[in-house]
Amino acid sequence: MTHWRVAALADDLTGALEVGSKFACRGLDARVFAWPNLDFEMPCGVLVVDAETRMLSGSAAAERMRALSGEIARRGAELIYHKTDSTLRGNIAAEIRALGDVFGEREIVFAPAYPALGRVVRGGRLYVEGRPVEETAFARDPTHPVRTGDIRALVEGVPRVTIADGASEADLEATARDVMRRAGSLIACGPAGLAAHLASGFGEKTEIAWPRLPRALVVNGSLHERSLEQARRAREAWRQRAGWDFCDRETAARRWAEGGYDGAIVFGGDTAYRILAARGFPPLVPLGEILPGVPVTRCGDTWLVTKAGGFGEPDLLCRLRELLGQ
Repeated sequence: MTHWRVAALADDLTGALEVGSKFACRGLDARVFAWPNLDFEMPCGVLVVDAETRMLSGSAAAERMRALSGEIARRGAELIYHKTDSTLRGNIAAEIRALGDVFGEREIVFAPAYPALGRVVRGGRLYVEGRPVEETAFARDPTHPVRTGDIRALVEGVPRVTIADGASEADLEATARDVMRRAGSLIACGPAGLAAHLASGFGEKTEIAWPRLPRALVVNGSLHERSLEQARRAREAWRQRAGWDFCDRETAARRWAEGGYDGAIVFGGDTAYRILAARGFPPLVPLGEILPGVPVTRCGDTWLVTKAGGFGEPDLLCRLRELLGQ
């Protein structure tokens, strides 16, 4: 029966790919599967499942997490990881409770910080680039507006949860060391910031030969002001350059399925999921992160470069083209 070194569950596709890339760059054989096309018999070092629960109700998300974590529990893993959104969106409390139901008396260590992307936790509260998360654009998210950055309030009533502060990478590193010492008796939860430090315990970083993408489809499915600015900057810079074509999210899946592109650069988990569905949900093989929070993943005979909406420098798309284009 399959037994993994790491088994991870994420609530959306961009998060799943990000976690996979953290371990892949340490030389581990990682595979990512998206709901509903899952393969729990795949022999690999790291299994990451996109449970695709971000848009579900709390009860439906919990039910799916119980079923998926039950599959993992039957097979076993050295480390179990639940990847959560770095701005506290989604059904975090319901999903953590579901994991606790399946894994019995295991402690749950929740480390919501991701300092590399400007998310820090002080005194049990989440701050994004120095501001309380509930005072940022994430409070206006059209599907999951963030009402509070008080993490204790978010998981109130969920048993056996320990919240780890994280004002710096050193804080996350200390949390990761503690998790690895007790990996068989707990579940680690948090965004990919904690996953990066956990992955460092499995090996040294490997040299990565990044693919070249002369022709790429560029799709921004995020309404966040940061992604909109990144797309605007790139459009202006590429007026005289062919090869990387912008596409709206409504037609992106069809154009991606038609082929003709070396890869797709996609902002937003829901949009990435639609594009993957157009290819029939092939197994995904993470390569690594080419920029912080931007994983590069083999998708069948092509490449998928993904990013969640609300982070990154304004010139991020331009930098990606310099790194991956001709």
